[in-house]
Amino acid sequence: MKNAQLQKYEIEKKIKSIMINCLKIDINEDDITPSTNLVTDLKINSMSFVQLIIGIEESFGIEIDDEDLEIDNFETYESLIDLLIYKYLKII
Repeated sequence: MKNAQLQKYEIEKKIKSIMINCLKIDINEDDITPSTNLVTDLKINSMSFVQLIIGIEESFGIEIDDEDLEIDNFETYESLIDLLIYKYLKII
């Protein structure tokens, strides 16, 4: 279980970095919390959403299925993490 927790922490840090770089936002990683809303808090729009998806896919070597491109999966930082960890990275 410790290994899974470490992997989750590393994934969360990596996703924060991807978000900051792809969205080109000026925010500290520590300010991105599980409840951070990608649209209202980070001002993500359709173009930056596409850049974020591409950044995640390239960084993790995955392809996010079209059926997973729903607002519920990308509403908050936590919902994005849950989608990636449980469906695509399968570490827990």
